[in-house]
Amino acid sequence: MGLSAFGVHSEDRGGVVWVKPSTELYAFIKTAIAAMGQLAGILADHVYDGIDPSARLAVPIQDKYDVGNLFRVAAPTRGAPRVEDPRFWQRWSAALKATGADEALIIAGEIARFGGPRAFQVLEATLWDLLVSPKEGRTLMVGRKGNRGKHDLPVRLPKFVWKRLMSFVRNDRFKRTGFSMEDLTALAADAEGRKLLKSMPLLTECGRSPISYDRLYKVYRKAAEFADLYFEDETFLETGVRRYVTFHYLRHEFVHERLDRIIKKPATARATEYQKLRDQMGWSRHSKMIDWYSRHHQIKVGALAASEHADFLDGRHLDASADDHGWSMN
Repeated sequence: MGLSAFGVHSEDRGGVVWVKPSTELYAFIKTAIAAMGQLAGILADHVYDGIDPSARLAVPIQDKYDVGNLFRVAAPTRGAPRVEDPRFWQRWSAALKATGADEALIIAGEIARFGGPRAFQVLEATLWDLLVSPKEGRTLMVGRKGNRGKHDLPVRLPKFVWKRLMSFVRNDRFKRTGFSMEDLTALAADAEGRKLLKSMPLLTECGRSPISYDRLYKVYRKAAEFADLYFEDETFLETGVRRYVTFHYLRHEFVHERLDRIIKKPATARATEYQKLRDQMGWSRHSKMIDWYSRHHQIKVGALAASEHADFLDGRHLDASADDHGWSMN
């Protein structure tokens, strides 16, 4: 029975078998690697008369040589990307200020990073969505992907983001539009006034129109370059071309951070927490988005385990070479 029967893809590269388990198996990657390593040893001892079939090979793999074992393990590559720097938003926020970004644009990032909405959901939010529609405190109502006109998806914000947003409405926005918080509260209490609030953008630089996505992209790209925030991925390592983070990665980080907390909970509690996250992000119960984001964690574990195993093999080969050298001297 081949490895494919277990959902494991394998490929022979110059006499070395690279094994790539399905994503679901990566939670058990270390056990799988150890088992395959033992199997290679059994093959060498009992099938190949004590000689590892790959022992005479010298196949360069990422500046390493696979001469100590038959199996190498490749990690999967597809999943929701993540910036592996817990301080990346602090760095980006500081860069936004240093490059002269408007307060409204910085607050847009705060909402996305700590509330999880997409760029269009933040930019198209109105004062109605802040002052009239929400049924709970510290909540902003936004549109959904596929139905942008119906703002019925609640975005719950932490206290410090809510405080900064309301300060902007009371001060900066008041200076730009002439509408004080008292004026806005009065409009929210009146039927005709509420209609007016639907046409008033929450975040605005000029005081009249909402911020465009093109404007948002350019400001955040400038700050990303200033802070040197890019992915050291395979493309960069191979070509040197830097792929800078974009505004959407704030949403990615929000989801990844939630998943960090969920996977630490008991297995019996995770299903409920996953559904809460789906509801908050506006995903259907049958959406594959949880799997797509979770794959990052599986890839990270799998890649780390594969790297550790490769280092172990290389170290073992060096030890064996030293023993052989000492034996020949005697």
